[in-house]
Amino acid sequence: MYVLSTSAEQDNAMLDFIAANPSGGVDTESVWRGLLFSRENCTTAAGNVLESGGVVPEGSNPGRGLVLDRPANLQRELEGGALSSLVRATVVFEPEKEETQKVQAVNSEVIRVNGKLQFR
Repeated sequence: MYVLSTSAEQDNAMLDFIAANPSGGVDTESVWRGLLFSRENCTTAAGNVLESGGVVPEGSNPGRGLVLDRPANLQRELEGGALSSLVRATVVFEPEKEETQKVQAVNSEVIRVNGKLQFR
């Protein structure tokens, strides 16, 4: 999980987009050349949300790939690309464990309040 530095206005715009577009604005009919996979996916949805809040410019979905949108493209932008300056913290979860395994804070302090992680 990547925690990004965003403004209240950006957060509200993204929440409004999610409320109005429960599928994240993904075109479920975007099957690539009749093959059995969709060009648009969860990576597209994440990029659409970022675009809706003005975090990235419209039409610049950070997960966009030549053939299909890929999580690795978005990850690359978050970990050293155009979005890396917005990353306040990364949180790594282990699927078989209930608790957060690793928290790396960037430009913020991570604290635990009532058993939950918070960033300040």
